[in-house]
This record gives sequence, structure tokens and C-alpha cells, in this order.
Amino acid sequence: MRPLALGLLAVVLAASGVLAMRHAGVLRAEVERLEETQADFALERTAAEAAVWAERIRLALERAREAPFTEAAPYLELILEDGRLVLGRGEARLREVAVEVELAPGIRAIERIEPEAIVLADGLTLRRARADSLPATPVQGEIPVLRADFEALRAVLRVGDLAYVH
Repeated sequence: MRPLALGLLAVVLAASGVLAMRHAGVLRAEVERLEETQADFALERTAAEAAVWAERIRLALERAREAPFTEAAPYLELILEDGRLVLGRGEARLREVAVEVELAPGIRAIERIEPEAIVLADGLTLRRARADSLPATPVQGEIPVLRADFEALRAVLRVGDLAYVH
């Protein structure tokens, strides 16, 4: 009986080994599937975080564009695509001047106000035109402004007021 019991034991052990190997294969496949799911989730999470940051930046820019219209302080607004310089206070547009300028968008503070120039923090200068007409070739970094328009700007603006360029 011993050989028969040993034979049965060997068959049972072999069957158990085969079942264990199959189970190990199933577990390996499940681990691979979970790792792929985890990688996909990490990519989705990164994309979602990037989308959240992009939305925050968009909202900050939108708030910055609306800021001059909600505050009582005077401001300058350079609208690049239309070539307009606007002097405003709140929602009121006090003066609008046609200008030619190539400039990076952003917000700049007025650094100095002089008798002939209004200088922004990045060095851009609004320069009072010497005659009643604008110069044919403006100087780099300067925006020529007719005398009457310049005097109107100078009378309202103060150092620290903002210029919104968009």
C-alpha cells in the first residue's frame, strides 16, 4: 500500500504544482494589468493637473485684463492689435490715441513722469511730440504722442499707475 499511497501523493503534488503555476500566471497577468492601469492613471492625473494650472493661468490673465475696469485708479491700456493707447479710469475711457508699437503683452507700472516723457518700468517711454504731428520714424522703445494727448495723459497719471499691454 505504500507504493500506491506514494504514487497518489505524487499525483496530488504534481496536480497542486500545476495549479499553483497556473495561479501564479494568473496573478502575474493581474499584476501587469494593475501596473498598466496605474501608469494610465498617473498620466491622466498629470494631464488633469496641467489642465488645472492652465485654467488658473487663464483666470489670472482674465482678472488682470478686467482689473483696470474695476479699480478707481487711472490706467493706461495699450491694445496692440488695434494700435490704440487708452487712458481710462474704471470703465470710463478718458482718452484714446492711435499709436504704432511692437511690445510684449504684460502689466507695467509707470516709473517716472517728466515734462516730455512718461516712462514705464520696462523702459518704454511715451514721448511728447515736438511738433503738432508725429515723427515719421519713431525712436526704438518710444511711443510718440501728440502734445494735447500727452498733456492729458500727464495731467491724470501718477507714478505707480499701471499700463496694461495686450
